[in-house]
Amino acid sequence: MGSGERSGAAVGQALVTGMSVAAWVAVPDLAGSRPARAAAKTGILAASMAAFVALEVRRSRQAGQDGEGGTCEVAETPEEGADGSGVDWRTWATIAAASAASIGTNVAANRGIDRLAAWLERRGLARPRVVIGAAMGAVTAATEIAQS
Repeated sequence: MGSGERSGAAVGQALVTGMSVAAWVAVPDLAGSRPARAAAKTGILAASMAAFVALEVRRSRQAGQDGEGGTCEVAETPEEGADGSGVDWRTWATIAAASAASIGTNVAANRGIDRLAAWLERRGLARPRVVIGAAMGAVTAATEIAQS
């Protein structure tokens, strides 16, 4: 593919990601109760995962037909860590730090969305999270398409 060309799977994946972000952010405006929000977010996760799997299967089949399919070698045994266990403690420390950073970033983003939604509500917008979600989804999709 040339530098200006994008695969259908890459664009599809970007659109699924954008729609998932938009729906996820909009849930509090569209689902009133906590169980309804939980069900809606579970549905969004399930639908987006199903779409990603379908797109990946399609991409893999296309790559195989184009002769671009690669092979992956899997190690017979895991590498031993410095302490003789299967995984080095630094790996777990890195995973824990990345998880904590991810949680912190998510909490900060949600607070920012809540503040922006409250500000928009005070100015008369009935469903501010729908608007914020649509904007975030569009930016996410556009960014992924530009990077593909």
